[in-house]
Amino acid sequence: RFVFETTIAPAVRDQVADLLAAAPVLLDADVRLDDPARPVAFALSHPMLTAKGTAQAGGGVSVAADLAVPDLQPFAALGGVDLRGRTAAHVLASVAGGVTRIELDGSVSVTGGLAPVPALVGQDATLGVSAQVAGADLTLSRLAFAGKALTLSAHGSSRAGVLDADYKVALSNLAILAPTLSGAVQAEGHVGGKPDALSLTTTLHGDVGAPNLPRGPVRLRAALDGLPGAPSGHIEAAGQLLGA
Repeated sequence: RFVFETTIAPAVRDQVADLLAAAPVLLDADVRLDDPARPVAFALSHPMLTAKGTAQAGGGVSVAADLAVPDLQPFAALGGVDLRGRTAAHVLASVAGGVTRIELDGSVSVTGGLAPVPALVGQDATLGVSAQVAGADLTLSRLAFAGKALTLSAHGSSRAGVLDADYKVALSNLAILAPTLSGAVQAEGHVGGKPDALSLTTTLHGDVGAPNLPRGPVRLRAALDGLPGAPSGHIEAAGQLLGA
């Protein structure tokens, strides 16, 4: 067993390291060197993040850990974004046969900052990801997010630089994005192709209202090619106005 405490030397600091340099990073680990699997139990602590879990390095690498970030604001500020909140996740990761597998299930709370993110995400939103990476190829078997007003899910792959993915997204309160509108919408579709020549199909439907107009059903279908640089395709929209 060993305990390691360090600060980050200025010569190797980057933006993230600058954040962590304000306090020591403490690592407490118990390593079984007499076991061929090389099991490790570890706990890493810092005022800005904690991680606790187990790992093994013999015959393939695997990690199971619980991560927590009690304050998102300093990390969001690195990207020039004002967000306040917290996040925590349970992560399973392994590397074997040239394939990296990742499972993540966690929660996100956004309590303030850049609108409309707090209203969309809210407190205790859930996030789940299941993915594997083999070389430059990515398979996403599960992406699921459920927030206060926004939910989304997706699955698909990127192989040889070609994207192939299906998605669903739902917004339960349109007024969050457009204050003059009311109602809720859902959309589902597919996106595929190379990054400079994507194709997109989507169907959007819901009930939408506006000032002096009651809510009514709306439906939109779109099929576009050549995204993002040279889009072409067609869009169909239908709705009901004043009950007609």
